[in-house]
Amino acid sequence: MGWVIVALLAVAILLGLWRWMGRDMGSWQFVAAALLVGCAGYAWQGRPSMAGAPKAAEADQRQDSEFTLLRPQLLNQFDRAGAYITTAEAMMRSGNTLSAAKMLHGQLERSPRDMGLWLGYADALLQHANGQLTPASEMAFNRAAQVAPNHPAPRFFYALALARIGQFDPADQYLQQVLAMPEATEQWRTVVGRAREGIARMRAQGPRPAPAMQ
Repeated sequence: MGWVIVALLAVAILLGLWRWMGRDMGSWQFVAAALLVGCAGYAWQGRPSMAGAPKAAEADQRQDSEFTLLRPQLLNQFDRAGAYITTAEAMMRSGNTLSAAKMLHGQLERSPRDMGLWLGYADALLQHANGQLTPASEMAFNRAAQVAPNHPAPRFFYALALARIGQFDPADQYLQQVLAMPEATEQWRTVVGRAREGIARMRAQGPRPAPAMQ
């Protein structure tokens, strides 16, 4: 019955969107990608045979990372990569950080030149390591910068990762590099200014114990 319900919902969505979008093929490609990701997620995680039961929120559910919170504002990805990153972020909220990282890595094998996917992969690796920078997450940030050397995002999110582990001076240096980039719009400058203020507050609080690795 689970698949029947999914199929009925998909048909209802497509009929409604047909009236709204008509023959706009660009919009249809995005909708189709989102539906495929949803079906893939259901096939992967869905357990329709399990009995329903109320359940309190688990204590280990994670808060959204800086990347998850700022991505819609700074990257504004409404494409297939954005749909996969959104799915990965939902998986990370429930603690499935390794599965999220594996899914994004699989997409990177198909789209190795996508900066957003590399940053999403770096974020998933960070979350899996409980905020610690690992060689794998460092590599992902580097690949994002190589793919889009003129985009502020790789340096910015790498700076936030450095600040999280107490590397305030390197983090601020990367943020200054972002401000010096011609592509840094007024929106980017506002966000970077807030990040630098946050780093200054963290620095004033003194060193913090490093989070334990999972």
